[in-house]
Amino acid sequence: MSDPQRWALIKGLFARAAELPPGDRAGFLDEQTGGDPELRARVEELLAADDASSDFLDEGVARAVKRLGVDEDGRHRWIGRRFGPYEVVDELGRGGMGVVLLARRADGRYDREVALKVVPAALVQGHLESRFRAEVRILADLDHPNIARLLDAGETDEGLAYLVMEYVDGPRIDRFADEGSLDVRARLTLFRQVLDGVDYAHARGVVHRDLKPSNILVTRSGVPKLVDFGIAKLLDPASSDAETQVLTRTAHRMLTPEYASPEQVRGEPVDARSDVYSLGIVLYRLLTGRAPYSLDDTAPQAAERVICERSPSRPSDAVTRTVPEDPARTRPADDPDVLARQRSSTRDRLQRSLRGDLDTIVLHALAKEPSRRYATAGAFSDDIDRHLEGRVIRARNPGPVYRARRFVRRRWLPLAATIAGLLAATVLFVQTREAEAQRRVAEANSAELTGLVGSVLSTLNTDLSGRDQGPTATRVAAVEAAVASLDSLASRANGSPSPQLLEALAGAYQEVGTVQGHPISSSVGRVDDAIVSLRKALDLWEQLVRLDPSRPRPPMETVETRVLLADILRARGDHGEAAALLGRARHDVDSLSAVHGLDDVGLVSLVAMVAERQSWQSSDEGDLVAAEGYVTRLTDLTRRIVDLTPEGPGRVGVLEEVVLGLQAEARLEGQLARHDDAIATQSDALALADSLADLPGSTQRMRGIRATAWYHLGWRYNDADRPARAEAAFDQALAHMSTMEQEDPGNATIMASMGQFHEGRGQARIRGERWEEALVDLDRADELLTPILPSLPYVAFVLAQVHRERGEALARLARWSEAESAYERSVELAEQLAARDTTFAPARKVLALSHLSDALHHRLHAAAGDPAHCAYGEEAERIGQGHWGWLRGRNQLAPVEEAIWADFEGMMPEGSCAGG
Repeated sequence: MSDPQRWALIKGLFARAAELPPGDRAGFLDEQTGGDPELRARVEELLAADDASSDFLDEGVARAVKRLGVDEDGRHRWIGRRFGPYEVVDELGRGGMGVVLLARRADGRYDREVALKVVPAALVQGHLESRFRAEVRILADLDHPNIARLLDAGETDEGLAYLVMEYVDGPRIDRFADEGSLDVRARLTLFRQVLDGVDYAHARGVVHRDLKPSNILVTRSGVPKLVDFGIAKLLDPASSDAETQVLTRTAHRMLTPEYASPEQVRGEPVDARSDVYSLGIVLYRLLTGRAPYSLDDTAPQAAERVICERSPSRPSDAVTRTVPEDPARTRPADDPDVLARQRSSTRDRLQRSLRGDLDTIVLHALAKEPSRRYATAGAFSDDIDRHLEGRVIRARNPGPVYRARRFVRRRWLPLAATIAGLLAATVLFVQTREAEAQRRVAEANSAELTGLVGSVLSTLNTDLSGRDQGPTATRVAAVEAAVASLDSLASRANGSPSPQLLEALAGAYQEVGTVQGHPISSSVGRVDDAIVSLRKALDLWEQLVRLDPSRPRPPMETVETRVLLADILRARGDHGEAAALLGRARHDVDSLSAVHGLDDVGLVSLVAMVAERQSWQSSDEGDLVAAEGYVTRLTDLTRRIVDLTPEGPGRVGVLEEVVLGLQAEARLEGQLARHDDAIATQSDALALADSLADLPGSTQRMRGIRATAWYHLGWRYNDADRPARAEAAFDQALAHMSTMEQEDPGNATIMASMGQFHEGRGQARIRGERWEEALVDLDRADELLTPILPSLPYVAFVLAQVHRERGEALARLARWSEAESAYERSVELAEQLAARDTTFAPARKVLALSHLSDALHHRLHAAAGDPAHCAYGEEAERIGQGHWGWLRGRNQLAPVEEAIWADFEGMMPEGSCAGG
């Protein structure tokens, strides 16, 4: 016997023996190991180690309990104990990682029962520590209606680590179905919800590894919930540390043999298809009330052979079986008529309902080879949908080539000596026939998958032009489900998918990425997720360009996706990659324009989009000459778009682009200190935005553009040092955006805009020397922006300005310690921005202004009678001047910025410091 086989035998014997009472183990080993003393010794070593670890766990719990001073007998030792804000009301059970308790909030914040999993912290070491940490990481990232949530985690002063889980007060799924006498259709509908939860987890790189009825509970309202992801394995090795991977390889007790896949019992790596196998057994039991094969009283090596080699009977046959495999274990519920009544059916009718599609679906999930199963839980669910809707299912019985290959593999020696030539000819003929059939099937599959991609997009409640409708909060779950579904569909687009399918997938990923986290679109504020989705879209568009460069749509969509991805990377601070993507986009649109001309409104719009982003980039780099050239080009292109677009509904979208083009022009004029021109241009943009937003059926996007137009007008007045006019414009911007926030409170982009609008009005009030009122705005900006900083990193720029301005207002009010804290936070944020990209001019500008504002604060403090602050002020001014000099030496300062610097220097109190 080979070493792997020997080790598998040892593990199997250990797993069986460990489940027996200690007094029964010797007899079991006598029977199973026979005359192999070495085999017995190895199993006994594992049992001894297992017992020692179990004793250690019990002793650890006992010691912790003793320190708590409560009774060690029974569940009463836990009742009334506090774990953070949670108070224990009962003990639910015990498992390998400790005690599971029923608890509820004791601080009055809300009344909810939770399940507490308690582990003595002293025991959370080595692999146990890895397992505990892995469970926390995995569960904290899973947020789905069919998965029990992780609500909290912590550690008590007494040394007890704990997890706070959603408490599911309901029976396991098979009992729920039997007690409610659910028919086959209802059971399938219930099971599909389970598949939704598992597919969601798989899309996030999590495989459960122990799916069984006792880990699928059903709430009182009939919602199934997956519980106990504590033994889950991260599918993506790059996202899990080495300890977690060791844990998943060595967790020989972390499975239930009756529901384990062949690869699990062999100790091989597992993926989503292993969960599909376990789910197949769950469905088999739900439909038939029986297991696909019996493992009762089976020796480990025999059980492994059953799981890995024996084909299960068809579910339609299992429900008619009247003689149990072991009559001594007969139970009343095993009677076929009883099983049928529990399914609101008769024996014959139940058999007919399972025969055909459901037999095929279940057995497809239970294929011994992972490659022959459904690739994902989503694919499993799709076939059940097809069955329920009366459509053709995708699962098929193994084709003739597959059967021939399996036959040859089992009988290769005698066949090779007798009929090798004949068999080869036969197989070749069959392969040719099957290849043609598979080609036709692939074409049909591509067409259907293309339709499924479209249905996924519809769940986002958004049209394909990106003009979203409906509250963002209600779309968060839809976005996550859409990504999971798209990943599942993409995994099924193997072989040679049609260009139509690839286009559908690419467009869907692009749309989803925009909704996830594009900084100037309505988004749910998940920037990292958005980058992943847009990279997938870009890969697919580039693949389509390679397949057929002559088709116009893929090259144009490739450019747009690059621009959208550049926007997000730029907002996250990845300016180098963003600039490279934008440079590639410019090269591509120039090539497209040379080939196709500028007579197509779609292409002209794309060229304008790239020109607009290039004006932003040049402006950020301080190259105002280049920025002005791009703005001029953008203005010309916008006029061209208007000329090419006929009157009608489509013209509204074009006029929105005119507003944005005018705003870019006004922003540049403001940077060049041409303030009257900037105000006039921005006023034109606002007038057009107002007229469009007042049209019947105006979109959220258009109303957002109007609010932003008011905001930009406020800044043009701020730049011109007209604070009263600026404040009035910011008032209007806030009024419009507040209405949108009430309609869509979960929209991260709206929250970021509100924070920026308050910062702008705070700046206007500072310019008007209304310090207290300015603080109200700036504090509100801090409240809005700080929570979304992790998901929308670009707001760090605004937050750095917010705290700098707060420091200035506080210093003017002589609240010195508060001002110092504000400046420290401003400098901290600005340094973080500058550290991400030392050549990025805007970060240096914020950092320089933060230090100069800090210098002003110290000078004011010194002028108020504390000369010790002179040295601090001089040092802050020296640092600020250094950064400003670096920018000036690279010609990266706009005239308006030089004016701001001069204003700050002019505000420094004279004579407040010696030599100052």
